[in-house]
Amino acid sequence: MADKVSRQRVLAALCGEEHDRVPYMELYIDEHFARRLLNLPPIEQPTPMSGTLPVTCAYFGGYSYDPLDLARALHLDGICMSIQPQIYFKTRLTEGQYFVEGGLIHKRDDLGIVNLPDPDDERIYEPARRFIERFQPYGYAIGCFINLGSDPVVLSMGWDHFSYALYDDPKLIETLFNLYSDWYARAVRHICRLGFDFIWAGDDIAFRSGPMISPQVFRDVFMPNYRRVAEAITIPWVFHTDGNFLLVLEDLLSLGMDALHPIEPDAVDIEDVKRRVAGRVSLVGNIDINALSLATPEEVEKLTRETIRRVAADGRFILSSSNSITRSCQIDNVLAMVNSCHRYGKYPIN
Repeated sequence: MADKVSRQRVLAALCGEEHDRVPYMELYIDEHFARRLLNLPPIEQPTPMSGTLPVTCAYFGGYSYDPLDLARALHLDGICMSIQPQIYFKTRLTEGQYFVEGGLIHKRDDLGIVNLPDPDDERIYEPARRFIERFQPYGYAIGCFINLGSDPVVLSMGWDHFSYALYDDPKLIETLFNLYSDWYARAVRHICRLGFDFIWAGDDIAFRSGPMISPQVFRDVFMPNYRRVAEAITIPWVFHTDGNFLLVLEDLLSLGMDALHPIEPDAVDIEDVKRRVAGRVSLVGNIDINALSLATPEEVEKLTRETIRRVAADGRFILSSSNSITRSCQIDNVLAMVNSCHRYGKYPIN
């Protein structure tokens, strides 16, 4: 069971306030890792990827175990589920894991296959109601993962076709963006009324070296669609993008999120980001998944301790991996990260 202040701990960090200690949570935990941690046998057929169903409304990490068991084993302060309409991509199953293989929408005629359900249909959200009803009494902060719009567009088209269409057929991109961002702008109004504590919005816009698209394309094409969804969010929310987003940081901050995730250490320096945001948002993440996969528990403990001491003193920090808990992460290393959070994350931070 979460301790009695887990929810308050997360909400305090999102508001920029110190509580008793730094909270810990993850956006996504690989199903194979979870089953290893819980001493469950491997499965041959993993859970379908989020976005492959007409609407995915389920725990964000797998259906083949009880999320409560995982939350207890990892001492999570928050847990997350996803609500996503169908994304039009092809997948392949390799070594027990699904991968996106390419988009299905390459030209305007392909838009005919897009058939998103009515976001005002209350039946869509029934699994979310049951999820909240079940887990809320245990004291966890409960989040809902959504997109602001660009991930469904790019995944449905593939980066090559998306990049060509920016110049050859921008109307195709505009139409697809409108479909997804309008869907989320309407859906998030329902989501915010269900009883979730926070929203976790994820749309990857950057490589480690910098943005995937030019800052001007980001401002002209991405931001107006993001803003429509962001303006409909009425509870605390976290924005997720991997990579180095610094060239468009101020644009992102104008959306009004409460936190940024995951602050990849190979892409940006968390102390530099901390200075740039200057108390305007909290930071979530930063513990390198390469260390969680390849280092020793002692090295992970030291890394976690130093990260907490560098950036957590003002309360605006939630510990997490630098992306998600992947299949390659070692159980002893992840537990070392969690134990270090409990040991060194007590306020006031030295």
